[in-house]
Amino acid sequence: MFGTYAKGLLLGKYDPRHPPKFDRGDIRMNNDQFQQEFLRQLEPALENLRKHFGRDQQVLARVANQFALSRSKNAVAIPGFKNTRQVEANAATMGHLLKESEIEQVRQIFSVFK
Repeated sequence: MFGTYAKGLLLGKYDPRHPPKFDRGDIRMNNDQFQQEFLRQLEPALENLRKHFGRDQQVLARVANQFALSRSKNAVAIPGFKNTRQVEANAATMGHLLKESEIEQVRQIFSVFK
């Protein structure tokens, strides 16, 4: 259901109280996952992640990358980036593996989105 960062959704970039407004032609404009209702459904899962792993966006990025990599021994995480800082931040997340118990925790948190 989600890509590595889900266009920023899994990094907590969007506030359900103030849903994003996108420019005409932006593929997110008509995507249900960027509408207030879905953002409200996602918020408890993100808060649960923050409670277990930390509030920092870099921590959420690490969890997203490591979870994506845990899905298969042949998995590849291809997180998006817009600048050098984001490339460096993404690279920094790759060396901190999640424990099996943490992977299971993430699975449970997001099981409602299947």
